[in-house]
Amino acid sequence: MKRITLFIIMLLSAAAPAQDLPKIAVYVTGAKTAGENKVLGAFMLEALIKSGKYTAVERSDDFVAQIDREQVMQHSGAVDERQIRQAGMRAGVQFVCVVDLSQAFGSSLISARIIDVVTAQVVSTSSMESALSSMGEIRGVAGQVVGNMLGMRITRGTAAQADSAAVAAAEERSRIAVAAAEESARAAKAEADELERARAAAAEEAERERQKAAVASQTAEQERQRASAAEAKAQKATKELAEEKRRAAEKSRNAAGLRLGYGNAAAADVFLKQNMGAGSRLDFAVGYREYNYDFVYATAGNGAEDIDYKYYQGVELFAAYSRRDNGELFSLYAGPGLAVFGYETRYYDEGFDVPDFAVHKEMGVSIGIGGHAGVEFYMGKMLCVVDVRPVFYIPLLNSGVDYISELRFTAGIGIGYRF
Repeated sequence: MKRITLFIIMLLSAAAPAQDLPKIAVYVTGAKTAGENKVLGAFMLEALIKSGKYTAVERSDDFVAQIDREQVMQHSGAVDERQIRQAGMRAGVQFVCVVDLSQAFGSSLISARIIDVVTAQVVSTSSMESALSSMGEIRGVAGQVVGNMLGMRITRGTAAQADSAAVAAAEERSRIAVAAAEESARAAKAEADELERARAAAAEEAERERQKAAVASQTAEQERQRASAAEAKAQKATKELAEEKRRAAEKSRNAAGLRLGYGNAAAADVFLKQNMGAGSRLDFAVGYREYNYDFVYATAGNGAEDIDYKYYQGVELFAAYSRRDNGELFSLYAGPGLAVFGYETRYYDEGFDVPDFAVHKEMGVSIGIGGHAGVEFYMGKMLCVVDVRPVFYIPLLNSGVDYISELRFTAGIGIGYRF
């Protein structure tokens, strides 16, 4: 919406009394700001009064307010000549000077025309191109446009012929308008400077925040990389620990398994090998053992021998301490041990060669001293054992059965799992 500033200018003719001069009103429209409209209108007012041909209406504010109300009611920024003439009639003026300011191609065109509000005739018109770059230039352009419309040159002599009071009033209004425009310009410049400072401060603060964000982002990325590296290291350590445990389990001298043996006795047992440090270990076994024993019971008169048999079976408990090497593929071991054999004895005659016809059944316990020796072959977590286990048994609690102490041994093979 174009801002229109109305300046009512009263000019007095140099050749006639002020009260006999026609009244004129001035409208300026088209400037970039209201301040420019006001300054151009003030200088047009000054030139018209100095010409001595016109005077102005007293209540110019009412005239301006009327035009503004028309614009508001019509919701338009444009004011046509019919509206201007009607407003002029209501304000009591005979002429209206309409000034249009247009910008194009880096320059300004000032067009002015004086309209008779009664007949609607354009009494005079004039236009001029100018850059309007300073107050002095605006003042000069206003004087030239008015002089061209009135067919005269506005000079100090011309101004002297006009009513001095009207001229003084016009110059005062011009001075006030110029001062107001300059004050408005200074205020606008101060506001612009303040806005620029605020913008610069905001830009500086935004740059600081951007730098902080960049630093924070870089720090976060470094922390992410460190966390990723730490996680990778932890995963590697976990894998290495698991692998180490696996290798340790494969190399462990702890083992459990099943052994079968045969010699002058037969055995089947479960064994446990418990490591006690470098080169030493405890071995335990529990299982089944059996063997037969024959003896000459009596000699007949003809010299024939009566051969009888005893059959032993029971549970054997064996424990031994072993020294061994620590080979990668196999290890040799040997050591002393103790054994306890709880047994059932069946004592029968040769003529009745089955246990069902045994003459006696007795229970007994033997203890033995001996040891074992062997070799272990490693297959990952598995191991294979080949060994020999000799034990010299001493009978106890045999209830009178003539059981003698003797050496019993088994050569065996076993398989186990290392843990």
